[in-house]
Parts: sequence; structure tokens; C-alpha cells
Amino acid sequence: MAEIKQEEKELVLKAKAGERRAFETLVHGCAKQVYNLAYRLSNSKESAEDIAQEAFINAYNSINKFSHDCPFANWVYRIAVNAWKNRVRYEKRRFFFKHDSLDETIAGEDGDMKKELPDKKPGADEEFEKFHRKEAIEKALNELNPQAKEMLVLRDMEELSYEEISGIIKAPLGTVKSRIARARETLKEHLMKYLGDDYGA
Repeated sequence: MAEIKQEEKELVLKAKAGERRAFETLVHGCAKQVYNLAYRLSNSKESAEDIAQEAFINAYNSINKFSHDCPFANWVYRIAVNAWKNRVRYEKRRFFFKHDSLDETIAGEDGDMKKELPDKKPGADEEFEKFHRKEAIEKALNELNPQAKEMLVLRDMEELSYEEISGIIKAPLGTVKSRIARARETLKEHLMKYLGDDYGA
């Protein structure tokens, strides 16, 4: 389990006592990480902002339930993951279909950009290959079920330890490891579909 700093413990106690500034300090310390997690889960700048905001509002309203069993950031991670899962369930209920076109604008961490195929000119092979692999990974990741995607984002993108993930999702360590292993195998199968003989090259 990640070490909980004494300074953070004191801030949490002050936040529980109603000191808003203490809570704001806690938020400032992990706001970027929570947003990045939300963005990687949702693949949408707008959704990531909404998820992060919802996570911090819920954290503020339930700060007295925080048991100090993990760092504050990990606790908010747990809330953000649950907010994302609720959003996924809601969108599934709506069962909407979104048309994907080459003229679509993609929201990214560095701003909006047009989704365009690269011009494969002589000398641009390496850039095309990077684009192709990145696009394949994003597609394959998005085809995973929410639980599998959650596991890979937390472990391979956020680089959290198995112990930290265990605390976030409230599951035994062995369960975490087996879920991650299964998720990686499923991701590999999807990548083979998109990359074919280029996979692992």
C-alpha cells in the first residue's frame, strides 16, 4: 500500500472538520492525475472534465467516510472510476450509435484536432506506423468491457501497483492480478485483428 503522508492526514482531518481550504489543497494535489485517469477511461475531454468534477464533488460530500486506508488521491480514483462506470451504464441504456467520420473533431488532452489519415509520402513511413499502432491500440482498448479497460488503464497507463488497484476496486490482490492478465490477453486478441502480422513487430 502506498504510504500516506502525515501532511495529508492533517489536511484530511481539517477537511473533515469543515475547513474548505484544506479540502481544496487536497484536490489541488491530485486534480491532474484524476483528470488524466478520467480522460483515459472515457476518451473524451468533455466527459473527463465531468467525471473529475463529479468525483471531487462526491469526495467533498463524503469526506467524513474517508477511512485513511489509502492516499486521498487513490480514494478519489475509486470515486472517479465509479462515476465513469455509471456513465457507461447510462450510455448503454440509451443505446445510441455515433457515426465515425474522417471529418470528426477529436477532443484530446492537448486540445481539439481533426481526425485525418496521414499522407503516406516517402519518408513518412515511421510516422504512419506510429499513427496506425496508436489508433489500433485505442480501438482495441475501447472494445474491452468496462472492467477489463479499468484494469489496464489503472495498471498499464496510470502505472499503479497491484496493491493500489486492489484498494481502489476493493478486490483481493489475486483477483486483481487475474483480471489484469485476462484483460491483457483480450487486448492482444483485438490488436491482432487490427495489426495482423505487424503485431509485435
